Amino acid sequence: MKNLFLFFAILTIHTLSYGQETIRLYNATLKSTDINGTKNFKVKNFPETSKKISDPLLSQTPIYWIGKILSQNNLRQHKTFLDLANEETFYPLLDSIDMNFYSNYALRNILDKQFAKDEKYNAFRKAFKSATTNKQKKSLLTDDLDNSIYFAALINSKYQVDSTSMSNSTEVEKQIKLGIKLSLDTLVMSKNLTGNAGILAELDKMVDKNITVKGYYFDVRYSKEYLSKVIYFLTKKYSVDIAKIKSATDKDQFTSTLIDFYDHKYSAMIAGSAILKITIDYNVTKISRDSISAIISANAQIPKVDLAKITGDLHAAFGLDKTFKGEAKTENYYCVSYAYDGDIETFGNH
Repeated sequence: MKNLFLFFAILTIHTLSYGQETIRLYNATLKSTDINGTKNFKVKNFPETSKKISDPLLSQTPIYWIGKILSQNNLRQHKTFLDLANEETFYPLLDSIDMNFYSNYALRNILDKQFAKDEKYNAFRKAFKSATTNKQKKSLLTDDLDNSIYFAALINSKYQVDSTSMSNSTEVEKQIKLGIKLSLDTLVMSKNLTGNAGILAELDKMVDKNITVKGYYFDVRYSKEYLSKVIYFLTKKYSVDIAKIKSATDKDQFTSTLIDFYDHKYSAMIAGSAILKITIDYNVTKISRDSISAIISANAQIPKVDLAKITGDLHAAFGLDKTFKGEAKTENYYCVSYAYDGDIETFGNH
């Protein structure tokens, strides 16, 4: 895989003496054995897997990173690539892959079973199979709201998603609570207040009694059936036509990124990822600005203006990213490792 060493150079590896991997999620250090029960964060069934991402990437959904290509120099710089097919916009070259997969595999093997008792599906299927161009097929999926459920199902058919609860949720909760406490403690100590010890003790109790943490671990990857289509188009078809693609005057977002990938401007296409979902539940009747203000006032004498500012800062620090606004629940997905496919990388490593 081209230039992958550049990625590894920017990943800070935290590995315990007996080979167990850890990640750093804000102020919490989390062990792989506590999250997925193994000594690493590798993506299943991929021989080519990156080392885990020590400082996990925020992800909007479990499949968010799949299909994107990554910068050679910065793991957080990426471009949409194959994942553009999930949008409503029609991309002629890209949608030739997806429409081929939908027509020749997904409908017959997945949606026919999923919507076996859905009369509207039969009409949609007939219209989709009868469409003579990829653009017509894409329009059927995006222009009619009644077909949105089938478009979503077709998109999902491209992915294999395995999920499991964290193997040791008690320990993960403990570590995340410690991370929140550390944020609170650091803030309190930075204010040089009298009565710091009393404030810290009460805030620690607030965290222990009024926060619960749950988590799920997702192993997400392109299905082997879809990946085989991608490999064929990239290595057998598009690589032959790359000169024609480059000379075209009507390049779209996909073809422009395809050229960048071919020309080594990006280092890897993500074909699989390991995703950690963290859900934090707050007892917001106890974790409030008023209760925090009362704790400070009971232990320190400070002006009202300063009290309001300190209270706001401490309240925000109850969130992992210090942006807590009093919501009863927060849910975030984090990419902790990614996988690439060697055959696809040959397209960009010609």
